[in-house]
Amino acid sequence: MELNEALSRKEGLANNYHNLGLVYQTRGDLDAAETEYRKALALNETLGRKEGLANNYVNLGNVYQTRGDLDGAESEYRKALAFYEALGSKQGLAGIYSNFGSVYQTRGDLDAAETEYRKALTLHEALGSQQGLAGNYVNLGIVYQTRGNLDTAERQYRKALALFEALGGTEGLASVYDKLGFVYQARSDLETAETEHRKALALYEMLSSKEGLASVYGNLGLVYKTRGDLNAAETEYRKALALYEALGNREGLAIVCCNLGNVYQTRGDLDAAATLWQKSLDIFESMGHPNAALVAKLLSDLNDKESDSETAKTN
Repeated sequence: MELNEALSRKEGLANNYHNLGLVYQTRGDLDAAETEYRKALALNETLGRKEGLANNYVNLGNVYQTRGDLDGAESEYRKALAFYEALGSKQGLAGIYSNFGSVYQTRGDLDAAETEYRKALTLHEALGSQQGLAGNYVNLGIVYQTRGNLDTAERQYRKALALFEALGGTEGLASVYDKLGFVYQARSDLETAETEHRKALALYEMLSSKEGLASVYGNLGLVYKTRGDLNAAETEYRKALALYEALGNREGLAIVCCNLGNVYQTRGDLDAAATLWQKSLDIFESMGHPNAALVAKLLSDLNDKESDSETAKTN
């Protein structure tokens, strides 16, 4: 009896540490989140709880991915994969395949990302998981959108939208509205783009979702920048920047710094643009992110222009 009670207390503690980690991660305190997840991991190792260990590795992978440490994230996800395979957990495997897809997508390997998302999709279909299906339709939509296949991307997003509407998934709906806004943006339909982004904004405000709000502010900034309203664009980008800093989301920071740099370049403030682009480049390079090459070219072109300007002055 005493042994069972001791084991039960350890299991309860492990679950509490896990839940505390989720709280800290939601707040953007990634170091505190990792500390709690590792406490849970140690207890689950002692107890030999495979499912608990798998979940801990997933959460640690999410922490590393948010920090931009893609190799660290993949390493943790692979540890989780081994446990889920041993357990025969289709639900766990579906989640891990989606996580791998996200890692590959961030690295710019869209074919590998699609492969992982489709593995997840197949498992969610077998499980009858409408939530899982919806999430993977969103992921596939992002892959197609990144490739420039906007019509296929929109079809995937609308599949997800229908499922989230049926499920009453507010956060899922917000995500899809934001993604649809970006599709319309790419088509230069800025009015419809803003409408979709603002639908997402209203839902994320209701949810108090910092991550969601940051995404929408960034996308609204791009809408205003495209319209030529630089002051409004900067306002939205700075809202996004503050939230990504609070969350410790390095990829988000890098993207917004680059976009803010574009605003300053358009205004003719090239020093401020260069500072922001360099900050963006440093983050992308540390992540091994494919956008590093794009930002490096912006800086190179800027330096070439300044060099040409100096040459003109001396001639």
